[in-house]
Amino acid sequence: MKKSLLFVFMALLLVACTQTRKAEINVIPMPLEYTLSDKTFKFDNNSKLAIIAPEESKKALSEYIATTALSLTGCDDAKENILLLQIVDTVPGVTSPEGYSMTTDRKGVSIVATSNAGLFYGIQTILQCIE
Repeated sequence: MKKSLLFVFMALLLVACTQTRKAEINVIPMPLEYTLSDKTFKFDNNSKLAIIAPEESKKALSEYIATTALSLTGCDDAKENILLLQIVDTVPGVTSPEGYSMTTDRKGVSIVATSNAGLFYGIQTILQCIE
């Protein structure tokens, strides 16, 4: 009787653990925090790149992206089908210069960071996610 109660308890515990487990994404390093949604974006041959950063950063990031699987055309005023990279003074919840915040919706992907390093690591995450 005790063994069957223990088995039932273990089975319920296993079900409870799997029910509360957050869906995982397959990127390295694993983000400290993320939220999955049904808002997806897929890069295509018409996708644009906009960089809001000092000129030296724009040049370095543009040159780097040109060496990757992302085939993006520069266009600072695009509103849709866009990868937006932006250097800002602060990013809520981000304390490291290598940290970044990424938002994705059906219009594109936006990465904000306080440094080139943060934008670089955001790009790495995108490269791991594209098909």
